Formats: sequence, C-alpha cells, structure tokens
Amino acid sequence: MVIDENNFNQEIDSNYFDNKMSKRPLGITILSILYILVGLLTLYILFAYPEYLLPLQFLSKDLYVAVNLIIALLAAIQIMVGFGLLQGKGWAWTGAFIIIIINGALSNILGFIVAVLLIYYITRPSVKKYYGKK
Repeated sequence: MVIDENNFNQEIDSNYFDNKMSKRPLGITILSILYILVGLLTLYILFAYPEYLLPLQFLSKDLYVAVNLIIALLAAIQIMVGFGLLQGKGWAWTGAFIIIIINGALSNILGFIVAVLLIYYITRPSVKKYYGKK
C-alpha cells in the first residue's frame, strides 16, 4: 500500500481549515463573553463579598471554606470554557454543553427554558462545524 504524502497532508490541512477558519457564530461570541463575565463576577463577589454569594454562616468554618473553594473552581472552569469557546476549541463546546445541562437541571422553569434554547442553539450544524463536531 502506497500513501501519497502530499495528498494526505493536503487532505488533513484542508479539513482542519474548513473547521477552524469558518466565521465564529455571533451567538457563540455572546455566550462566550457571558461565560467569562459571569465567572469573573462570581470570583470577584466570592473574594470581595463572600457573605453575599454564599450566606451559610451555620456551616462549620472548614465546610464553608470548602464550599467557597468549589465555587471558585467552578467559576474558573466557566472562564476557561468561555475563552475556549472564543477560540473554537472542541473541549470548550463539550464543557459548555455540560454546564448548560447542569444549570438547566438546577434552576427554575425560566432557567430550564433558557437551557433548552441554548442546547438547541449549540447543537445547530453551523455551530457544531465551527468546533469540529459532527
């Protein structure tokens, strides 16, 4: 079996650029910026005004610190997913999908409806193509 190296490289390069060089969908830009802003705002409130974000004074100090660290970690993940979405990273699309599912499951009816709409949007063929998803 003979592999034509030039044809093989050209096919790989054209597939890569077909996925990555397409224009980022506007909705993804908005969603990415919102992810980043909400993550930053959460971190700011967590460290500047921790009593407003999680008023759980009835918890032991150790548990209170652990819960706040988990919230900080989740906010950092949300910021990373936001930047990954802006850069067209496939892992960020997966992360956004998971975050949307969790937020929808843990919110009220309005949050659930928003989550369903976001899932519908990010699973559109043009959005999935931008992230190299099939």
